[in-house]
Amino acid sequence: MSHTPSPQQQAVIDWALEEKGHLNLIARAGCGKTSTLMMLVDQLPEEDSIFVGAFNRSIAAELEARLKTAGHDWKHARASTMHSAGLGAWRKQAPDVKVDKDKMKHILAGFAEDDESDAEVVKAVGGLIIKLAGFAKQGAFGVGGQPEIDDYSAYYQIIDHFGLDMELPEGIDVCKLVDFTVDAIYASAKQDHEVVDFNDMLWVPLRRNARFWPYDWVLIDEAQDTNEARRLIAYRMLKPKYGRLVAVGDPKQALYSFTGADSRAMDMIKQGLDSEELNLTVTYRCPKKVVAHVNGLCPDLVAHEDNPDGVVRKLPYSSFDPEKVPDFWQEASGLTPDDVILCRKNAPLISLAFAMIRKGIGCQIEGRDIAEGLVALANRWKRAKTLDKLLEKLDEYRNREVAKAMEADNEAKAERITDQCEALKVMAESLLEQGRTDRGDLIRSIRSMFGDTEPGQKPAVVTLSTVHKAKGREWKRVYILGRNAYMPLPFAKLPWEMEAENNIIYVAITRAMEELVEISV
Repeated sequence: MSHTPSPQQQAVIDWALEEKGHLNLIARAGCGKTSTLMMLVDQLPEEDSIFVGAFNRSIAAELEARLKTAGHDWKHARASTMHSAGLGAWRKQAPDVKVDKDKMKHILAGFAEDDESDAEVVKAVGGLIIKLAGFAKQGAFGVGGQPEIDDYSAYYQIIDHFGLDMELPEGIDVCKLVDFTVDAIYASAKQDHEVVDFNDMLWVPLRRNARFWPYDWVLIDEAQDTNEARRLIAYRMLKPKYGRLVAVGDPKQALYSFTGADSRAMDMIKQGLDSEELNLTVTYRCPKKVVAHVNGLCPDLVAHEDNPDGVVRKLPYSSFDPEKVPDFWQEASGLTPDDVILCRKNAPLISLAFAMIRKGIGCQIEGRDIAEGLVALANRWKRAKTLDKLLEKLDEYRNREVAKAMEADNEAKAERITDQCEALKVMAESLLEQGRTDRGDLIRSIRSMFGDTEPGQKPAVVTLSTVHKAKGREWKRVYILGRNAYMPLPFAKLPWEMEAENNIIYVAITRAMEELVEISV
């Protein structure tokens, strides 16, 4: 795209130079939000201090490199993650603090050493305790205005929202999980001056009222994915009275709830700061036909006049039998790392991956964290050593837990349970067909099938991915598996549920740079 600002980008610059207060910049998919941020920094006065907050380290490194290339001194403009900013503030109070990603593991190991019964719990659910504690810290528990550290009801809400109880083994109830989590967080707090972990980088400086370096401008990238701790840090970095915040993001791409992000993050920023609102709606990524295809979900998205027409088409796929659907398999044999197959659910992707592997088509499913969730479910029943026995337990568990979720009118949870159980079932049955019957075979197969492509790296084989894992990325050709059956999911009935499902469809479609293919199942 040109370095000359578009009319929408110029409106952002004019607002910054002529108006006062804060801004929510709604930047749709592929609409040049990063370029707009860089243009804004170029136009702001040299005497102003600017902080650009990135969602992760790779984006922060990219932004920092662009600032340096543009000739901006670090005293004028710098980019980093909110975690890095938080750690820097805390080190002013605790200069000798060390970073240890395994801090919580060490704390739990100490619990286990002190009490034999605690050792059994830690062994069974140590990872889950760490996960729940992470959500609490991301939610700024114990910080003014947020839930207290020992507010059990707040933990139950997190467990229910993320379906964490699915990972609990037999014999350990939710209350015991929360008991250990609260104890672990208090123990963690006692070590704040000596050691911190990743979540502490946000939580500790907030709870301890660390002093942040004040900036004239705080520009937050991917603001729709901020959690409470990230937002609070951004506010504390503003110069008193005069600091201005620009939150850049797309509410229609709010998918990162698993990082503790709130789907209404940008609305919360706007309401909290009484922000103005401007828009970037011209996409430079998506072809014209792809934009027309998604306009029912996002009417304001417009293709740039120089974008190609592109291709949008549908493809039938009702079976893995190549004799019944030769069109799909003829295409599949020509897939390249420039292509992706997206799906709303995990189980269909796993079935497809096995079918592709059998036909000699290399592929990888994105998401090591998904793999570890499946491993945790497979390890739920210690006595189920064989896959036959595991499948029996899995069916009993699914029927029982889905019934409980439906009785509580929580169809979203019922859907999560069903998808995870079906995914594990597909893998177990595929291994049984190969004559492999041991649970260890299943766990090894899960971990070998899933992986993560590092930011900026190109995968070596065809990527299969849930839509959640595809966010922030783009491919020349995008296949959407089961748009007709899985998008939106049947449980979505309330307005906020339909909005969340439509966001997923929008993100899936707007990953396409040249061609979009919807595969019916």
